[in-house]
Amino acid sequence: MTKLKDHDNGAIQINDDVIATIAGTAALEVDGVLPVAASFVTHDIASMLMKKNFWKGITIEKTDDGICVEINLLIKLGFKINEVSSAVQARIKEALETMTGLVVVRVDVVVYGVVQERVKRVKTRSQKPETRCQKAEAGSQRKQIRK
Repeated sequence: MTKLKDHDNGAIQINDDVIATIAGTAALEVDGVLPVAASFVTHDIASMLMKKNFWKGITIEKTDDGICVEINLLIKLGFKINEVSSAVQARIKEALETMTGLVVVRVDVVVYGVVQERVKRVKTRSQKPETRCQKAEAGSQRKQIRK
């Protein structure tokens, strides 16, 4: 737990999992980023957020000056690693400082690899599916043409 403030009414604390969630969500807002713990079957952010181990690739460390964040990522093929990593650092720092009021001392980005994003293929049908009779009829027409 990270303690924010003590008030007359009590203390305000933020769980490290909340800080990791904010950091991870901010990182995913940067184009070209995939989390290490994400399934490669889907790149749907909502489904990745539901996974129990999604934020295990993020480490939060508290110091006297503020917090340090380490995040493990995959970069989509075709993106510049240096540019994406710098954008992730800036986005995480901004999101955490805005939402929590904590001072972010540093954000370390560890790139575990480069991955080609899978493209969903859409099946299109130009006509209604054929019945068995239509298929048989088409087959007999093809035989007649070959003769």
